[in-house]
Amino acid sequence: MFSKMELIGQQMAERSARVERVCQRHSTFLLQQYSMWVGTPANWSAVNRSLSYPDLLVHRDHRLVWCKVPKVASTSLVHGFMRVLGRDDLIASVPRGRLHNIIRDLMPHPSPQEDLSSFIAFLVIRHPFQRLLSAYRDKLLNRLEHSQFVWFRDQYGSSIIQNHRRHPQPQQYRDVPTFKEFVEYLVVTPVWKYNEHWRPYYLTCAPCHQRYSIIMKLDSIELESNYLVHITGLHELSPRHVHATINTTYTYPSSGNKHNKFELSDFQVQLLHREDRTGASDSDIESNFFSELNVQLLMKLYSVYKIDFEMFDFSISPFDTYVRLNKKS
Repeated sequence: MFSKMELIGQQMAERSARVERVCQRHSTFLLQQYSMWVGTPANWSAVNRSLSYPDLLVHRDHRLVWCKVPKVASTSLVHGFMRVLGRDDLIASVPRGRLHNIIRDLMPHPSPQEDLSSFIAFLVIRHPFQRLLSAYRDKLLNRLEHSQFVWFRDQYGSSIIQNHRRHPQPQQYRDVPTFKEFVEYLVVTPVWKYNEHWRPYYLTCAPCHQRYSIIMKLDSIELESNYLVHITGLHELSPRHVHATINTTYTYPSSGNKHNKFELSDFQVQLLHREDRTGASDSDIESNFFSELNVQLLMKLYSVYKIDFEMFDFSISPFDTYVRLNKKS
């Protein structure tokens, strides 16, 4: 009989094998994407010489590689690695957002010549649409004190409104794109121009170049992180429920002229499926936003993240049930 850790290990091996199959199946498409991203001719030799891994953080003493994916338990793991590095003091003394920059200095990304083949590499993923919605709410919708609302408004929000707003919106959306407008921006923008918070996994983590032996899913992170601790011996990496944005209730604007209060941390951390103070479940929140889309727009969005869906075995369901199937605008 297999132990629980052995069973999880088998699941990790299956996930890694699936990634390799998808990389082979879509090699031509991926070559085009990578070459545009790094600005080289579309041949693997040129891409491999130029491809850098800015989101791969390396702990060389423990021979451990983590692909830091925004909106997927990244703050929890930043805190964990701070404890591994013996810098617990920074967790309480440094503003939360700055820790994400400091960890990059403490765990520098690999050089092009560095051989990581003997290192344990891991990443944490979640449903691409859940991650996307979390990024939209946290970066474009969230005006809380510790948010980056102004920067994201200036860099993205204002131009999205200018280019994609075709109908008047309620006053609360005066400087905030609706979720539909955000999605319309995504489907006409090349993915290599995306911000890291909504960039596809296959670009951020380059899983066709860096092999990951541990691929954890956020909805089962508490169980699967035990396997990471088991393999590495680093108990500091056990998940803790933290988030870079302060823990408070936020009134978000709805294009339906409603005001609904949801607990941001409950949705954004997503370590467990649970309800917020209003009783709104994750599916209620997702349905509220995705109902702004029609099926055509949803399928265009799906095509943007199709490689991620295939690579990590996610389904478009139930998001296809949320869209307004008969609405064209």
